[in-house]
Amino acid sequence: MLLTLCSTPALTSNLSTGAWSFWLSHCLFTCSAGLEAVLHFCSMEQAARVQEAAADAMCAVASQGPEAQEALLAAGAVPAAAGLLAVPQSEVRVLALMCLGMLLPQRLAAQQALADAPGALPLLLALLRQRDDGDMRAIARDLLALLSQDADIKSRIEGAMRESLAVS
Repeated sequence: MLLTLCSTPALTSNLSTGAWSFWLSHCLFTCSAGLEAVLHFCSMEQAARVQEAAADAMCAVASQGPEAQEALLAAGAVPAAAGLLAVPQSEVRVLALMCLGMLLPQRLAAQQALADAPGALPLLLALLRQRDDGDMRAIARDLLALLSQDADIKSRIEGAMRESLAVS
């Protein structure tokens, strides 16, 4: 019901990013389908302002501490945030990176989920190489350093680096 209501263009097409953030925060804290709704709005089919609000809501939940982070992880936040790394709007990507930065430390399963997410490693490497946004670059660097602590993921990062050099 909530996703149907939230997906109705006549009701939501004119909402600003701030209104979306408020709406999604309200959903998170007032109904059991809140996390499901937020993750639904991370999809590539959504407008950028909706994706930004969803990423912002995930960051708000992740900042509430370990229990909230575990709920996000169980709901599938890592693949959802990884998908947002491909969005052209830098605000969305920064929020996705921040969310991942809160979810990944000391959680090898979450780190592996990011490494397994389609295109995530090449996207992180591209964000590391870009020169437009220093914050985005720093967070991507920190995430890659964290991921590199696991030997298997490190070899996958190295493979993604070799692939990106071969394409260049």
